[in-house]
Amino acid sequence: MDDDRSQRRSRSREYIFILEFLFHFLLPGFLTRSADGGDSFESCEEVPGNPYWGTISVGNDGELYIVGSSWVGGVIVARSTTAWNTIFPVIWDDYSQVDLDGYLSYGLYINPVGLLGQASIDVDRSNGPGRGNIYVLSSVVRFSNSDSADVMFTKSTDGGINWSSPIRVNDDIGTENIQWFGTMSTAPNGRIDAIWLDTRDAPGSVYSALYYSYSMDQGETWSVNERLSESFDPHIGWPQQNKMGDYFDMESDNTGAHLAWSNTLNGEEDVYYSYINPGVTGIENGWEKQDLGSLTCYPNPFRDRTTITYTLPVASDISLVIYDVSGRAVKTLVNEKKQAGTYSLDWVSDLPVGFYECRLSGGTLTKHIGLVKTR
Repeated sequence: MDDDRSQRRSRSREYIFILEFLFHFLLPGFLTRSADGGDSFESCEEVPGNPYWGTISVGNDGELYIVGSSWVGGVIVARSTTAWNTIFPVIWDDYSQVDLDGYLSYGLYINPVGLLGQASIDVDRSNGPGRGNIYVLSSVVRFSNSDSADVMFTKSTDGGINWSSPIRVNDDIGTENIQWFGTMSTAPNGRIDAIWLDTRDAPGSVYSALYYSYSMDQGETWSVNERLSESFDPHIGWPQQNKMGDYFDMESDNTGAHLAWSNTLNGEEDVYYSYINPGVTGIENGWEKQDLGSLTCYPNPFRDRTTITYTLPVASDISLVIYDVSGRAVKTLVNEKKQAGTYSLDWVSDLPVGFYECRLSGGTLTKHIGLVKTR
């Protein structure tokens, strides 16, 4: 049985699933499948419940999960345990309703002809206690209060049949702020990463910043929210197009999360890549007990200047160096022995616009964060 499951998982990686959500949500959602690396695709299959504005994930045994909004009952998750096997047509087991205490929306004033965000789904593929759990997260307009956009999370421990009570991920006080474009991914070690855009730093306006939180206990509790970028105006570029696109996707590894996200930090709508290192926000990540401490940078992305803060638990000979994308050291900020404590430096950068790495080193230990300089 174990060999059969292993082969099934291996085969499932060879297939490509594409979920097509028609813009007009009165029409159904469809799935198409490729078994040859995308060179050809089968005819579209209608997904039960007709989900739209959602995403897709493959489980540990090749089972396929699709989440989306649906007229049949709010947010739903559809499941197929046979889609991995192209000898047979896609057969859908069932779909279930998911309670996020809210609904996915379109046309809010923060993004008038765009989405509040799509729904995210992922499966816990770790060897820990959460293995096989299915997680769903989305920015939703709340049912139970007047908040127009919170990031809400739920999980299933029985293959998508039943779902837990919804949990709010954003920790701001009140109901006036907007948390939109919520996106989630799960690391191989079971850590759940979540990001979204947030207006809490500019109440009453549409100015938004990138925020991050994580969970190490299968979504039961979430870390204090961390701001990761400057605030920006998502309406830059109007009236040519009265929306900002939901070009958000995230893939987590054991040490961090790779994020593609859209913003207007550069005076226009662009899609950025960022690497989020949870170690700098206090996650226990399995490093040695004699950890260097913490390393943060704010704002990030930045234009001309940013503040780099690091903490040393013991006196250390350390270096703080900026590297470019080719791994070449372009700026040494610190290279000396420092006593235990917290240090901050205001770095005025004369480097070109681009992607960089800030690396704190001491002995055989290092910490690093990605930096983005905009014009």
